[in-house]
Amino acid sequence: MPAMAAMEMILSGERIDAASAHRIGLVNRVWPQAELLAKALDYAQMLARRAPLAHRFAKATMRRMVGMPLADALKAEVRSFYDLGQSEDLAEGTQSFRERRDASFKAR
Repeated sequence: MPAMAAMEMILSGERIDAASAHRIGLVNRVWPQAELLAKALDYAQMLARRAPLAHRFAKATMRRMVGMPLADALKAEVRSFYDLGQSEDLAEGTQSFRERRDASFKAR
């Protein structure tokens, strides 16, 4: 979201509709009300099938990188890839891909 759009929203306190929120990048998706619950549950189930350790690393890395100089942020990203690469979950993900089956992640 552009800084000026954020500043305007913060200072004015005005509400914006879903289409405007989507246009300025405040939200990623907009669905009709009738589809919202089903779409949200589908998305949650998709995320739940993914590797929880990878999600944890990604969220922690993103939080840590806020405000860092680019060079430092890139180093942090590389380090998180290295750490995740040592996990049992990476081995399971690779093996399940080779065997064309759903992965069984353990967050280790």
